[in-house]
Amino acid sequence: MFMKRANALKLLLDARQSAIGQAAGMSVDDTDAKLEALNRLIFDVRACRVNEFQIDPADEMEIVVTD
Repeated sequence: MFMKRANALKLLLDARQSAIGQAAGMSVDDTDAKLEALNRLIFDVRACRVNEFQIDPADEMEIVVTD
């Protein structure tokens, strides 16, 4: 799926918020690892270091960032 950088960042921020909301059912280590990975991806997409990513490795949808 192709999307602008701003839309990709919004998608990542929404995924991060969702992960925080689902943290109650996960262990602390799993929650921390997932949030750390999302935070790193947000920073990398924002800094233009990453132009392709998947939010969930189990999901086959790949996001391609266009500027």
